[in-house]
Amino acid sequence: MTATADFLDRYRNVFEHQHKQDTAEAPWLRHAREHAFNELLNQGLPTRQWENWRYTPVVQWLDDVPLTPAVNDPPDDPIATLGVDIEPKAAVLVFVDGLFRPHCSRLTPLTDQVTLHALSHLQQPPDTDLTAPTPQPFALLNTSLFRDGVLIDIHPGAVIDAPIYCLHTAAADTAAAAFPRVFVHSRPNSHATVIDCFIDPAGTSGRFTNACTQLHLDRDSRLDYLRLVRASEDHLHIGGIYVQQEAGSQLDAFTFVNGGRLVRSDWYTRLGAPGTRTGINGVTLATGRQHVDTQIDIDHQVENCLSDCLFKSITTDKAHTVFNGKARIEPRAQRSETRIYHRNLLLTAGAEVDTKPELEIYADDVKAAHGATVSRLDERQIFYLRARGLDRPAAIRLLNHAFINEMILNLANPVMRRVLQQWADDFFGLSAETDIWNKQPS
Repeated sequence: MTATADFLDRYRNVFEHQHKQDTAEAPWLRHAREHAFNELLNQGLPTRQWENWRYTPVVQWLDDVPLTPAVNDPPDDPIATLGVDIEPKAAVLVFVDGLFRPHCSRLTPLTDQVTLHALSHLQQPPDTDLTAPTPQPFALLNTSLFRDGVLIDIHPGAVIDAPIYCLHTAAADTAAAAFPRVFVHSRPNSHATVIDCFIDPAGTSGRFTNACTQLHLDRDSRLDYLRLVRASEDHLHIGGIYVQQEAGSQLDAFTFVNGGRLVRSDWYTRLGAPGTRTGINGVTLATGRQHVDTQIDIDHQVENCLSDCLFKSITTDKAHTVFNGKARIEPRAQRSETRIYHRNLLLTAGAEVDTKPELEIYADDVKAAHGATVSRLDERQIFYLRARGLDRPAAIRLLNHAFINEMILNLANPVMRRVLQQWADDFFGLSAETDIWNKQPS
C-alpha cells in the first residue's frame, strides 16, 4: 500500500467513526463535512506534479502522522505559554488541541463589540461560506475533521483598541492531531486586530496541526492579522488562510514562522470589490532539517485594488525554505497595483531556498513589480563590526537580527514586538555560533 493510500484509508476510518458520533450536529454542518470528505477522496493528496507542491513532497511526512484528535485536560495556565504578559484589556481565546476552551479564555473584553459563536452550535450556516474559497486538500481535511470552530463576529462600526488573541496550544505530550478552525467576520466600518498564535509547550512531540482560518472583510472595514507559528522540532503544521474582501476594506497581515519539521502556509486572497487593499508580510527562520513553505495567491478580480507582499527568510544548517508568491490581475482589474518580494539569507552551504515570485497580468493599465534575492552575509560588513570590537559570532548575530528587525519594528503591537524579538534572539543564539558559509555540512 502506498503512503497516499494508507493515509486516505486511515482518514476514512477516522471520519466515519467521528461522523457516527456527531449525530446531533446541524444538518448544514454535516453536509459540509460529507462534501469535504468525498471531495478529498476524489482529489487525493498533493504530489510533486502539482505546481505549488513541487518543492514540498508532503506525502513523505504523512506516513506516521496522527489523525485522531487529542482529548486531554487543558494545562493549568495555557495563556502563560506565550511567555509575556498580555495586555489587560486584550481578549484571549484559548484552543487546546484544536478545541476552543471558553473556561480557560479571557472573554470579558469582548462584551459589547464582538460576538462569539461556536460553529457546532449554529443551526444555520454563517452568512458567508464556511468552506474554503478553493478546494485545497488540507482545507477539505480540516472541514471534515474539525471538532468545533469559532466565529468571531466583529460588530459594525466597532473599533477595538486591544487585540484579540487566538492562542493555540497543546495539553499533553501525546502524538495527536489538532484541527483548529477560526472564522473572523469584520462588519462594515469596523477595525480590529486578531493575533493567531500557534505555540507548542515544552516537551510536546509527534503532533500534526491542520489549521484553517477564514477572514471576511466587509465594506470599509480594516483588519490587522498576525499569525505566529513556533512549533516543536518534529511538529507537522499545515495551515490555510482564506481572505475575502469587500469594497474599501483593508487587510494588514504579518506572519512569523520558527520551528517545526514541516510548516506549510497557504494564503488565498480574493480582492473582489473596488478599493480593496491587502498587505501580507512575513519572516521565516529555518534551522536543522526544517522545511518551511509559504504559498501566496492573490487574485485581483476588479479594478482599483492594491496588494503588497514582502517576506524575509533566514535559512541555516540543512533547512529548506520555499516561497511561491503569485498575484493574478484579471482582465477587468484595471488600475491595479501589486508588489511581491522575497529576500533571503543563506547561512550555511547545506541550506536551500526555492523562491518564485510571479505575476499573471491580463489587464493593460496596471503597476506591478516582483523580485527575489538570495545571498550570504557580506564579509565586509562582518569585518567592519569585528574592527569595532565584536567577535565573529556576535557580528553575525547582529547582522542577522538587523535583516529581519525592520519587519518586526513595523508591527504596531508592542507585546508582539517583544515576543518576536525574543524568538529571534533565541534563534540566532543557536545558529550564529557556527561559522557560516565556508563550513561544509556534516
